[in-house]
Amino acid sequence: KEKLDEQFYSDFSEYRGLGNIYLTEYNQKAETYSLFGQGRYALAEDWTLVFGLRQEHEERSLNDYITGYLNARTSPLDEQLDTDETSAKLALEWRPAVGHLIYASISRGVKSGGFTTYNTNALQAASLIEPFKPEKLLAYEIGFKSDLTQALRLNGAVFYYDYRDQQYQSQMWISQAVGNVGKLVNIPRSEIWGAELELQWQPLSGLTISQYAGYKEGRYKDYEGLDSAATIAAGYAYPVYTDFSGDKLTNFPETSYGGALRYSRAIGPLLWTANFDYAYHDTLVNSDPLRSTNHYWLANARLAVAPLGENWEVALYAHNLFDRQYDLYKGSFLSNAQIATSGDPRTLGLEATYRFF
Repeated sequence: KEKLDEQFYSDFSEYRGLGNIYLTEYNQKAETYSLFGQGRYALAEDWTLVFGLRQEHEERSLNDYITGYLNARTSPLDEQLDTDETSAKLALEWRPAVGHLIYASISRGVKSGGFTTYNTNALQAASLIEPFKPEKLLAYEIGFKSDLTQALRLNGAVFYYDYRDQQYQSQMWISQAVGNVGKLVNIPRSEIWGAELELQWQPLSGLTISQYAGYKEGRYKDYEGLDSAATIAAGYAYPVYTDFSGDKLTNFPETSYGGALRYSRAIGPLLWTANFDYAYHDTLVNSDPLRSTNHYWLANARLAVAPLGENWEVALYAHNLFDRQYDLYKGSFLSNAQIATSGDPRTLGLEATYRFF
C-alpha cells in the first residue's frame, strides 16, 4: 500500500508575464497485489532451465487534484487506473567447464503507470492528469561469465530491449497564453540495444581491480508526439505534432565506463579496507542544446576499519571526491522556462555498520 499527500507552490512571476502564484495539491493512493515464483530445473549435468512468473493487480487513484492560480483554481478532480499485468522470465544456462557460464534469457517486465500532477490551469487540467499506462519491456539477453584464471574473471552480454508504452517526459499544449506544460506520456513502441563488458582482476592478495564498459542505442519505432520546437515557432497558437518513428532516442547516455579498486589488509588486530571507484557519464544529447547535459567523471572513496573476527566496522567516505559540478538532467517545465537538476557536491561522512549474522 502507498499513500501520498502533496501540496506545492510555484512562482511564475518572471515567465511570460504571469504575475501570480500557482498552488497544486492532491492525494494519491495505490494498492498492489502480486503472486510470484521462480524455479530451476536441471535438463542435464551442464544445462539448467530457469523460469519465473509474476501476476500483479494494481489499483491506483488520484483524488482531490486542485491546481491553478491562488485566486482561480480548478474544482477537485479525480482519476483512477486499475491494471493487471504479467511478468515472466525464461533462461537457459550452460556450464561447459568449471568457472564458465553461457546463458540466454527472455524476460518480460512491467513498470507501473500513474498520473502527471504538475500545475496548470482549468483549460487542460483534466487532460493533464489522464493516466499514463504501465511500461512493458520484453528483454532478450545473451551473455557469459568466465573465470579465465583464478585471479581473472571476464563477464559480457549483448541485449535487445523491446518496449511497449515506454514512459517518456514530454509536454502538452495548454493555450497560446500559457504555452506548453510538461506531461508524462507513453511511446507506443521503442527499442534499445547494446553490449556490456566487465573485468575483475586480483593481482595480489587483498587487492581487487574491476573495470566495466557499455554502449547502447535506441530509436522510436512508433511515436507521434508534440513537437515543442515547431509549437514554439507557431507562437503557441496551436499544437504541432510530428511523427518521430525511426528517430533516435536521446533520453539516455550512450556510453558508460567505470572502475573500482579495493584493497584489504590486516594490521595487528584490525582489518583495514580501502575502496576507490570512478565512473564516466556520457553526454546526453538533445535536439535543443539547452536541454543537453555535458559529460563528466565522478569518483568516490571509502576507508573502513574493523576488528578481526567482529561484526562491526566504522568508515570514512567521500562522495564526488573531486567536487565535480554537473547536471543530472536539463529540460523545461514550461515552454522556454529552462530547468536543470544538479548533482550532489562533494559529501564527506562517517558511518558505522553492525552485522547481526
